[in-house]
Amino acid sequence: QLTVDGFSNEPTVYENVILVFEPDPGYCTPTISVDGNPVSGFQYPLGDLTVSTPTPDGNNYSDSITMQVMWGGCYGLKMWAFADSNYDGLFDGGECFSAFSHDATVPVSEATWGAIKSLYSE
Repeated sequence: QLTVDGFSNEPTVYENVILVFEPDPGYCTPTISVDGNPVSGFQYPLGDLTVSTPTPDGNNYSDSITMQVMWGGCYGLKMWAFADSNYDGLFDGGECFSAFSHDATVPVSEATWGAIKSLYSE
């Protein structure tokens, strides 16, 4: 589950929020889906994010968009979102969220090269 959070000092609308994916390592090609919908390329349009819910102290506003992101074919996936208010599809505004996730099914542990080598040496 991924949440894109919007925060503002006054009620506002972040127009045309785009979710961007960057595979890690960069040479792999992941298969990605958002809420069960396949993603072609490395961007997914989320629509507008209306930020109008007062925070508990009442001085700011916060709202979010939540979705289920699934991927395969790469160990890691960097995700970030931005509001593309001029609808040109390019990152020319402020970043509003970023995250990195990795496949927890791949067991990893810190070890020295000597410790790793001893596992596979005869």
